[in-house]
Amino acid sequence: MNLGVLRTYRAQLEERLQAEFRQLQQALDDAQAFRARLEHDEAQHAHIWLEKTTAGILPGEAGDYAAALDTLAGQIAQQKKKEAGLRAALDQKRMEMLEATKERKKIEILEDRERRETVRELERREQDVTDEIAGRRSFTQEDAA
Repeated sequence: MNLGVLRTYRAQLEERLQAEFRQLQQALDDAQAFRARLEHDEAQHAHIWLEKTTAGILPGEAGDYAAALDTLAGQIAQQKKKEAGLRAALDQKRMEMLEATKERKKIEILEDRERRETVRELERREQDVTDEIAGRRSFTQEDAA
C-alpha cells in the first residue's frame, strides 16, 4: 500500500478521534455543570427546609421537602454515574488517540526512510553517470593522444 495513502487515512482517523474526544469532553463538562446545578438546588432546598422546620412546618410540607430532596439526591447520583461513564469513555478515546498518533509517527518514519533511500539511489545513479562520462573522456583523450 502506498505510504501517502496510509498516512492520509491515519491523519483522518486521528482527526475523527480528536473530534469524538472533544464531543465527549463537552458532554462531561455539561454533565458536571448540570450536577453542580442540582447540588446547588439541593443545598437551597435543604436550607429552606431547615428554616421552615425551625420556624414550624406543617407535616405535609415536610413530606414535600423530603421528597424533593430525595429526588434531587437521586438525580445527583445518576449524574455522578453518567460522569463516571463519560470519564471512562474519555480515557478509552485518549488511548485510541495515542495509538493513532503512534501509528502516524511510524508511517512518517517509514516515509522518511523511503525518501532517504530514494535520494541515495538518485545520488548513486548520478555518480554512475558521472563515472561513465569521466571514463569516456579519459578513453577519448587516450585515443586523441
